[in-house]
Amino acid sequence: MTAIARGSQAANPKVRHQSKISKYLPLYGMMLPFLLLFFVFTVWPLFRSIQLSLTDYTGIAAREINFVGVDNYRTLLSDERFHTSLWNIARYVFFTVTINTIVGIILAVVLQAQGKINQITRTLFFMPAVTSGLATTVVWKYVFRSDKYGLMNILIASLGGDVIRFLGTPKYYMPIFVFISIWGGCGMTMVFILAGLRSINPELNEAAAIDGADSWRRFWTITLPLLRPTLLYVVVTGTINAFQLFDMAYIISGGGQDSMGGPLDAGLTPLLYLYYLGFTRFNIGLASALAWILFLVIIVLSLILLRIGRFTEDTL
Repeated sequence: MTAIARGSQAANPKVRHQSKISKYLPLYGMMLPFLLLFFVFTVWPLFRSIQLSLTDYTGIAAREINFVGVDNYRTLLSDERFHTSLWNIARYVFFTVTINTIVGIILAVVLQAQGKINQITRTLFFMPAVTSGLATTVVWKYVFRSDKYGLMNILIASLGGDVIRFLGTPKYYMPIFVFISIWGGCGMTMVFILAGLRSINPELNEAAAIDGADSWRRFWTITLPLLRPTLLYVVVTGTINAFQLFDMAYIISGGGQDSMGGPLDAGLTPLLYLYYLGFTRFNIGLASALAWILFLVIIVLSLILLRIGRFTEDTL
């Protein structure tokens, strides 16, 4: 009789559903604190920012908030400074991600052997990645000072050259940003690519070497194609991080209301312009609209890169 009752309960979908709920209820209970924090500090601010992007909110409680629809988005799309920030970040992303990936590949291939010297060298290249970005940017700012007391100008003067106004000339801003980013990021890229190299079966290279393929041909026909998933990850994450450039641009350009973005906005980035609109001009609605435009640009570009990566893998 008991077996028949159990069989009828097992055959009843409602009973099975209730048993699953009672089984996983403690797990859901343990997840509840995290879900609450995630909703309060992530989900709700996202929905709130969408709402603010459709208003003229200024952050002043006494001021009336008016619904303006998509006027903030239209204002940004016709804003010359916003166009300048997009052009600056596009160049920064392209050169930073490209050069950083190439340098990371070279370092990983050269230093992949498990020698003591290689281990020390890998550690030295990786150290900037775990160093405070704010601290290193302040140091680099003094290196590229525009007066004769900057380290670069001291070296140039010792070679008989004239003082160069690095931070006072627009054409030097983007090369300085790219250089500092590669200096601080190539070590992390090297680590990812080293992990990808370790996952490649060494027998493939050994078989190709037996067939007469030299090291250069083995790299292009075996190593590089098998590194495509790792390289795709490095490129996508590097692109997302590069689009969020703020602290370096803020520190090097001075951070003041008049100097923000450097001379002729040569160092102006979308996040720096967002900070200027939201916390200097107190136009929170316009700043929120800029954040969502930047979010859409990053999403679209990431999907394109993922699509290209998937297409290249399918053609192998």
